[in-house]
Amino acid sequence: MPRYRIWTERREACDYNVPVKKKHLPAIQSLFSGDLDQAAETLFVDAELVCEPDGLRGPWSIAVRVKGRTVGYIRRSDSKKWAQPLRRILASGYIPITRCRIWAFEFDRWGRHEIESIINIAFDDPIEAIPQNGPPLGPHTLLPKSAIVQVSKQDLYCNEIQKYVARNDYALVVATLHEANLRASRSTPFVEVRISNLKVGELSSPMSQRYLPLIRYFAHKGLTVACWGDIQRTESRPKLRIDGIRWDEATPDVLDGPPVVVPRLIAECEDPLQYDVSDLSEYMRPRDLIPKTRRSAVEIPEPPEGSVVRFVMAGWYNYIAIRRGDHWETSASFSGLVIEQVMRWSELLKLVRRFEIVDEWAPVLDCTSDARLLEWRSVVRFAVVGETVAAINVCNDLSSDGNWFSTLTDATNRRLPEGVRLHSLEDIAVGTETHIASSWRDLVEPPKPSGRTR
Repeated sequence: MPRYRIWTERREACDYNVPVKKKHLPAIQSLFSGDLDQAAETLFVDAELVCEPDGLRGPWSIAVRVKGRTVGYIRRSDSKKWAQPLRRILASGYIPITRCRIWAFEFDRWGRHEIESIINIAFDDPIEAIPQNGPPLGPHTLLPKSAIVQVSKQDLYCNEIQKYVARNDYALVVATLHEANLRASRSTPFVEVRISNLKVGELSSPMSQRYLPLIRYFAHKGLTVACWGDIQRTESRPKLRIDGIRWDEATPDVLDGPPVVVPRLIAECEDPLQYDVSDLSEYMRPRDLIPKTRRSAVEIPEPPEGSVVRFVMAGWYNYIAIRRGDHWETSASFSGLVIEQVMRWSELLKLVRRFEIVDEWAPVLDCTSDARLLEWRSVVRFAVVGETVAAINVCNDLSSDGNWFSTLTDATNRRLPEGVRLHSLEDIAVGTETHIASSWRDLVEPPKPSGRTR
């Protein structure tokens, strides 16, 4: 299905927020490769803007689709005013598209797998979605945007320019650039700017020299150079600007790739419901929701005795656990929550998908003066009351001595000296043989056998 990129994309901004509903999160997740595993990822893609008049959201509903999946809808307050340009594009046989940025974050919220997402698209004013004039009649190629250039001598062509902003104060147009025929009064070649093949201005001499090699190069190929243009109505006279790369900015893809053709649309209808979109009626039907996939527990072999692992819950809460025989003692403050003080490895695997394990330990000579212990998520191991204990600093304020949670169980806590609770560096200094985790690595699930045999 051919696409039509709406012209309302101002520069590179994706500043329209598409509301994300919970029912669309599985579709959003499916756009990313594999699990996000508690790490935010951003995807830059094109999004389709498809009218769905037969959907449950009403006759003006506009779906935002990415790779065939519905990831959200334009707000109801905006959808009706966007019906005019989008239905015109659809009636012309094209699917409207625009730039889209999808941010997604996957995490485990106390035993429940959840995803958060933010979707932004380039989606400004509907009157700017389609240029006010049609594409050039002959073969042409549309230049990529670069930096805006003010057109000169446009005051000589005010009547021709003014008609494009007769209804609104601002309009987008398709402009074309041509090498002008030299006059007796002018010896330096220059570029004239046209709209619908009528001259509306010129480029300055320095700017003309940057565009002329491009114009000549494409003229050799039989192509006219087209570019983005806009007109702003003012009290004195309209102002015309253009935007397109110069010769020194042109890449091989632009110079030798296929020409970028501006699609020709059918004539504008006063009422958006007058557009005949029957040829795309099937495409405009609401898409089925992507079902939520149930994730299987990871299968990570249990690390050896004495290992210390670190993991995150609910996207923010940091824990550690140390292996003691057939069980793991965690940094949970008390039992009765999702993370218990004592757990089996198989129980942890049901709740957590990603672990880090300590690879190397470095000695700590003085807990109260070692700056490494002030770092957020720093982990120490030490001996106290005959037990090997680990503790994690969950405070990200380097000016304090930290907020520490240890793997001591309630039973072991009762054996500590009076007043010691292992929540500060002074408390940790009570221990002996103190070491800090100096190197970590991810615990990953081993690859599953392919089933192939020699």
